[in-house]
Amino acid sequence: MKNNIVSTVVKAEKPINSTLRKFDLPYYALSREISYPLADSDIVFNLNNINGDWLDGSARIDKLNVNVNAGFLHNYQVGSSRIEDNENTITVSLPSVKAKVERKDFGDNPGEKKWLVSNNTVDVIKRILDTSYYLSVSKKYRYRIKCNIHEDCEAEGCSGYKNEIGNVSSSRSGNAPIEINTYVYNGKKDLKKKEYENKISNNYDKDFKAKILWTNNPIKFDVIRYMFHLDAADNPKTWEAVPGRYQREFVQQCSADIDWNVTSSIKQKYEQDREAARQGKRGQAFYNKVVFATDKNLISYDYPIKSGYYFNPAGKYTFEVTTVNYKTGQGKTKEHEELVNALINSFRYESNLIYINGSNQAVNIANGSYKTPGILTAKNNKGIGGKELISVKTTEYKNIANEIPYYSDKPYENENENKSHDFWKMSMEGYSLSGSLDSYTKYKYREYVAGNQKVYEITETTKVEIVVNGGNNKFYTHPKMPDGEYYIRVWLDNINLGKMSGVDYSSINDTLKGVILDNIKITVKGSIYDDIS
Repeated sequence: MKNNIVSTVVKAEKPINSTLRKFDLPYYALSREISYPLADSDIVFNLNNINGDWLDGSARIDKLNVNVNAGFLHNYQVGSSRIEDNENTITVSLPSVKAKVERKDFGDNPGEKKWLVSNNTVDVIKRILDTSYYLSVSKKYRYRIKCNIHEDCEAEGCSGYKNEIGNVSSSRSGNAPIEINTYVYNGKKDLKKKEYENKISNNYDKDFKAKILWTNNPIKFDVIRYMFHLDAADNPKTWEAVPGRYQREFVQQCSADIDWNVTSSIKQKYEQDREAARQGKRGQAFYNKVVFATDKNLISYDYPIKSGYYFNPAGKYTFEVTTVNYKTGQGKTKEHEELVNALINSFRYESNLIYINGSNQAVNIANGSYKTPGILTAKNNKGIGGKELISVKTTEYKNIANEIPYYSDKPYENENENKSHDFWKMSMEGYSLSGSLDSYTKYKYREYVAGNQKVYEITETTKVEIVVNGGNNKFYTHPKMPDGEYYIRVWLDNINLGKMSGVDYSSINDTLKGVILDNIKITVKGSIYDDIS
């Protein structure tokens, strides 16, 4: 017959509540591995005194149930327990729990653009997680009882006693609470903006040069930040690029430099003819453009003529304009093209001399009423008889587009190690140049340009030549033009930048003022009829 096993249960003691252990998920971390013990110290089971002998090596852990909050503690692992058998006590060293906590479980998920909704600059999300457990242990012992089987134990060869096996068990329960503090910072909505100039800094004040300064229309671009996966010792294991919460704006100083030049002035064009008159040469063969008077009483005048002779307009003028713009493409910019066109259209050739047309009618040089000065422009460039008197030619155009470089390949602890152009750093958070380095020192928050976004610095230069009467067409003044002072004036009209549409510098709302490039005064004394008679 088999021995019976007598079981004895030792009354369980109060549940064990371990010390609350705290773990931080820093501002810059997406996840962190953690490890924490189930109990602060070994658990000792005091077993009842028994009438018998313990069986060596019979102590064991019958059950260890651990309930981990799997909704927040990912990939958790419960280690192995150790048991120590000491006569009337059993000592158990409970294992630690290893797991990973992830930011997304606490309401902040930058990787999927689901940032924590909050009006605070920073937030700390606190959550306490319980890990409960139940532990039971047992140990066997041997004891002797009187034999109640035989009527005559001696006759049966029985000692009168028999051995029995007893089992003593006990259990404890407990809880190992942990506190997870998730620190949240997702950037500033607005960064301090650098002050740029929007003005005409030199408005033909001393010469025929002007400079315009403005800012480009803000170029919006996406950013990323780098966040880390930490090990249990709070050291970074790997990093991951996640979208930044706010779009940033690329804004820089743009400029235009304008330089007009009088290549061949009216005086230069007429000098040969004027010298011929000073020398008293007669005959139209000596006068290519203007028949100046040779009369001794008229020599003292700068440009003396008699009415009825030809007086051909002349002159050559050039300008060069160089613009610097910032665009997402590399081609021609509207800012440059519109400014060049505006400069061309601002050109004026004006004279109040009275001419005759093919019907011997009195007209001005623009074939209009002789009572008002004639004004020729690039658009209205035809004069008497439909002759083209103003010709415009672009002699040079250059376009140099340089990409503004950036490097977003990895996180850079030292901002100066990142060789991204300063213009980008001025536009993003976490840099000295944007006045937001404190975001990195406090929260390790630094932005980088998201991939496949390009900005170019486009430098364009155009040279334009404007020629007055390049064909040297002859135009005769009216023989009855009254004596007096007349003029020829070459000038630039005002350009109101504020009224130019679709260009970034229209925000300046100022006027590039007009300026006189060239002019002479003509003295009319007498008529061709005087020479005929």
